[in-house]
Amino acid sequence: IKLHEWDKRSMRVKGNHDSAYIANKQLETLRVKIIQIVNKLTISGKPFNLETIRNHLEGREEGKITLLQTIDEQLKEMKKLVGKDYQPATLIKYENTRLRIKQFIKAKFKRSDIFLYELDEMFMSDWIVFLKDKFNNSDTTCYKHFQRLRRFVRKAVKMGYLEKYPFGDFNIRLP
Repeated sequence: IKLHEWDKRSMRVKGNHDSAYIANKQLETLRVKIIQIVNKLTISGKPFNLETIRNHLEGREEGKITLLQTIDEQLKEMKKLVGKDYQPATLIKYENTRLRIKQFIKAKFKRSDIFLYELDEMFMSDWIVFLKDKFNNSDTTCYKHFQRLRRFVRKAVKMGYLEKYPFGDFNIRLP
C-alpha cells in the first residue's frame, strides 16, 4: 500500500476501488483473528505477549512448532552474535548437537522432525543411549550435548512454545 493511499486515522486503505476493498477486508479479518487469539489466551489464563500472539497467528503455537525449528531459530540468533557473545567453535558445537538430534529423530522415529510437545524424559534417555551406541560418545560428550539441548528447550519454554520444561529431573552423571 502506498503511503498516500493509507488513512492513518481510520487505519484503512483509502478509496473505493477493488484493491482497497480487498486490503481492508484482509485487515479486518486479521484484526478479528488477533482478538480471538487474545480472548482464547486470556480465558486459558496463560501469560502472553506480542510474540505469543504472533506465534499463534502464524500457526506456531505450542504443539505445532517442532524441535528443529526451535533450534534453527536459536542458531540463527547465535550466528549474529559470533565474535561478540559466541566463539565460532561454540557455534560449531551447537550445530553438531543439532545434527545429532536430527540423526536420532530419523533413526528412532523415522521422521525428519519432532513436535515440542512430544519431548519427555524418555526422549532424552534414548538420545543419550543413541549417542553412546552409534557415535561412541563418552559421558562427558553426552553431557555437553545434553547441556546444549537443554538450553534450546529452556529457551523454547521462555518463548512460550512449551508450557513447562519436559525433561523433569533428568540429568547425566559425570564420571
